[in-house]
Amino acid sequence: PLAAAVVPVSARASDGDGTLDLSRYRGKVVYVDFWASWCAPCRQAFSFLEILRMQYQPKDLVIITVNVDRDRKAADNFLRTGAFKRALVIGAETFSRILDWEDRTTCVLFGDGAGAVVLRGEESESGVLATRLHADGRHNQLLYVDGGPSTTQTVGKLRMKGQEVFRHAVTNLAEVLREAASDTYTQATGEVWTPWRGSARNQATTYALTEARDALKARDRRNQASADPGAQVVVFRGARQANTQLDAMRIYDALNWALSQFPDMRLATTGNHGAEQIALKWARDKRINPIVAKANFDRFKSAAPFRANDELLALEPVLVLHLDASLDESVKQEGVFGPSEKIATAARGQGIRTVAVTLRK
Repeated sequence: PLAAAVVPVSARASDGDGTLDLSRYRGKVVYVDFWASWCAPCRQAFSFLEILRMQYQPKDLVIITVNVDRDRKAADNFLRTGAFKRALVIGAETFSRILDWEDRTTCVLFGDGAGAVVLRGEESESGVLATRLHADGRHNQLLYVDGGPSTTQTVGKLRMKGQEVFRHAVTNLAEVLREAASDTYTQATGEVWTPWRGSARNQATTYALTEARDALKARDRRNQASADPGAQVVVFRGARQANTQLDAMRIYDALNWALSQFPDMRLATTGNHGAEQIALKWARDKRINPIVAKANFDRFKSAAPFRANDELLALEPVLVLHLDASLDESVKQEGVFGPSEKIATAARGQGIRTVAVTLRK
């Protein structure tokens, strides 16, 4: 028989807590695979290695993968984002164990169930467009289990205040749908979604959009509801052509500076294409509820952008930021963006502080 000595090889383990010594696998079949995050065939090989592992691991097969990336972060990202193309997600619930069969408000509504779905990753615009997850512990007494190991040391029963749960469900599910619709619409069109269309207006608002007219009415009523613009409104107006990477960087810099000066600020803009869409993206990143005064061209025609300026200034802002033209010299543009220039002039005339977004000095 052919006899061979185990070559004394060691390597750093992936968890960083020690080394991997091949001598520990003496007497077993060892499959060593070298891979890198930039290697396209490696991604396909991982599925093959998983099949080998499941089929031959009971027969003393050991699979060791050795990464040759110089940057460990690149290797970690590779493993997290693409080792497998499909995932089986299984969910199951056994409510029958905690149901009170004499309580008809719950036993006829809840039961056992299970389901499974296969998720497949692919580079396309289909799939999960938006998700929302909310929880509010203040309402824990509306739907709960009246026991458990940590409270009564017994198996509790499910209790529910049906009418209250229904009332919250109707209100909050509609709001969650609006939030998800807002994200989906913005991703698909690049515009800000509003919860009403046509002649039938829905008065509900979402975190993604507060109509300027509602904010003005709220200010006039002096209530402190979520639609109230508050005392620290920062207005931003910018050119449509100011949509390059350089413009985006300076817009983010300007808005981050404004936030440092006014920590409770609300961003107000018209949602115009270009610079103002970048500003709205900044607001979403910071989870700041923007006030959007959309230009009504159907009613005011060419004067609509300037009417929107009036609505913005009526909010009594503490600061007006403006970017009248793209900062990128490669962008072809004819003069400055008039509405942006005009609102800065009007704001200065009212004694409101104005700051132009410029190149870094």
